[in-house]
Amino acid sequence: MIAKKVEFVSASEAEIGNDAVVLYFQSDAIDELQDSTSDWNIGFTVGNESGDARAVDMEVLKGGVAHEVETVLMGWVSQSAGGQPTTIDAVSTVGPGRVLFYTTDGANGAVFWLLTNGTGVVKISLENEDTETVYLNLVMPDGSVVSSSGIAFA
Repeated sequence: MIAKKVEFVSASEAEIGNDAVVLYFQSDAIDELQDSTSDWNIGFTVGNESGDARAVDMEVLKGGVAHEVETVLMGWVSQSAGGQPTTIDAVSTVGPGRVLFYTTDGANGAVFWLLTNGTGVVKISLENEDTETVYLNLVMPDGSVVSSSGIAFA
């Protein structure tokens, strides 16, 4: 599972991921994250489906208020909240903010990185021809994972 669990390696290092994809973070403040509850969240607004696409507006929140700073977030789409990545047809920029990078190997799903604008907002389009419900998962700056409610495609 990508970015499902944070393992604290030492007081100054954390590891996110599994054998396939591992991200390492190093900071003097990592030990403070280990015992804290995340106050990071995302406000999701999902638009109506149009031509197999749904626009998704997201706002980064810290302590319940807008985090008005450009922020890079890693994300993936899955068939359950926080689940294994699944493949959909496309993830694209609508704006504000943008998709920085999108990668997929076809069989094992896709991972992408988003950049919010200066007010902590990013709007993307999820495109999916299949009839299914998917979840949008994002890794917050503290390493916690936030998942949307189910996003249904008809």
